[in-house]
Amino acid sequence: MAFFDNKIDVSDVPDSVGTEPLPEGEYLMKAVQFDDTATSSKGNDMLVVDFAFVDSSLEKRRSIKTHFVVGSQVAYSILKRWIRATGIEVTTEITRDTIQAAMGRHFKGKLTQEPYNGYINNKINGYFPPDHVAKPVAQPAASTGDVEQQAPAQPSENLQKADWS
Repeated sequence: MAFFDNKIDVSDVPDSVGTEPLPEGEYLMKAVQFDDTATSSKGNDMLVVDFAFVDSSLEKRRSIKTHFVVGSQVAYSILKRWIRATGIEVTTEITRDTIQAAMGRHFKGKLTQEPYNGYINNKINGYFPPDHVAKPVAQPAASTGDVEQQAPAQPSENLQKADWS
């Protein structure tokens, strides 16, 4: 069966379902699919995991793919953090069964925004247990006026202009 052998009804589809990047922050997520037969552009074996949003208001958004390349300690560390965030303790080895067990389990993913090919995309930049509460960003304390402020910087009279020719 070919694509256009199906009726393609777009009457109730919004113009942009899940294509705009979400604001940075933590979102409840789950792994919905993985491919352990993928190969990187350099020919290395890799695991590709699709992460979807749990919140019903975000469930139609496209999933976020994350690539874990064999031999990369960084990839292994991230993979370990995701699995632990789902509640599975892993200490020595990650197997296909470990990944299967983590599929569908909720975790909080910390999303960031990242430019790629002229677009802004979301990327998962942290994996936490579902009950994780994000720590508020500390703001510098405002001055009460009781402290002596440093005088504004003044240029030195001994400076010379550099000749960059």
